[in-house]
Amino acid sequence: MKKFTLFFIFFYFIFNIEGSAKADAQSNYIFTNLQSDFTDCFAYYKYSEEGVKRTNHETKDQVAKKLAEGAERSLLGAYKVGGWINMKPEAMEARAKLAVNDMSKQIDNDFVNISILIDKYANMCNDLLIDPKNRTAYWRNKYKKSK
Repeated sequence: MKKFTLFFIFFYFIFNIEGSAKADAQSNYIFTNLQSDFTDCFAYYKYSEEGVKRTNHETKDQVAKKLAEGAERSLLGAYKVGGWINMKPEAMEARAKLAVNDMSKQIDNDFVNISILIDKYANMCNDLLIDPKNRTAYWRNKYKKSK
């Protein structure tokens, strides 16, 4: 009986660790991608803000202010989620620089091509700031499909 109890405890412990490791892998996947999304949105909003500031449109100041707010909220989200996955601030800053550089390449460093970024990021970034739970569910489902 004692052997059976030890055997049961041993297997419970092993399966519990394995389940925990799977949960940790899933959480890491979700939060790493979510952190990247927030960083991409920060870069997108900053680029869009700069593009709007270069126009002569009468509402450019109001639109630029909204885009700046989106950039700030995205940056705060990136740092918050980055903290959850123990990402160093230097790594978060480097990721933001990489995102800005990537977007610059996508539009050939010419704001006339900003529609490329709008098409790729506008809806995702808007949704991310309105309800991050939806994007979390997106990454959770994508993780499950990959397994």
